[in-house]
Amino acid sequence: MSNVQFQNAYVEVLLDNFMTVVKQNVYIQAQQKVSEQAVEKANEINIQANNLAEKNISLQGEVQSLKNQLDGMISVQEKADSGEMYRKEKDRVQSSLNDFMRKNKILQDEITDIKLKHNAQVNTMSDTLVQQTIQIDLLNSYIRKLEQNVSASKLKKIKSEIEIKSDVGMNTDVIEIAENTEEVDIRNGGSF
Repeated sequence: MSNVQFQNAYVEVLLDNFMTVVKQNVYIQAQQKVSEQAVEKANEINIQANNLAEKNISLQGEVQSLKNQLDGMISVQEKADSGEMYRKEKDRVQSSLNDFMRKNKILQDEITDIKLKHNAQVNTMSDTLVQQTIQIDLLNSYIRKLEQNVSASKLKKIKSEIEIKSDVGMNTDVIEIAENTEEVDIRNGGSF
């Protein structure tokens, strides 16, 4: 009788340990999906950065065009005499120069703001991506350690149980993975 009780207790503990491994695996897969979404967002930011760079190039072209106009106006201004026509032309050139300088200042400020925002976004996303890549590597290493300790037939059985539960609509809770990821030897009576 006690041998049957021991075997029942052993099977129950073994099943609990396998379910823990499955829950941890689901949690790791959820974290991996979040990391992949972060990578997609980083790609979108890079696309936005490229668009901003193209806008910057077009703005610089506009600035160069305005500089060329200014150079032409300055040459006209230098040739101007004391006559009324030349004085009016000088006033027009000075007004255009002032407008150009205001536009140039506004464009330079916009370019600087765009560059600062882009650099901040890229730095933030880069830091997040590095952290999540490290976390994924650690989790993948932990999964490999767990898979080494569980036989292939047990993994297939657990996966089929998960599929059945997900078909029924059972809500599985996400369990935090313990910080201690040492390899556990089930054959020697170790537990998770």
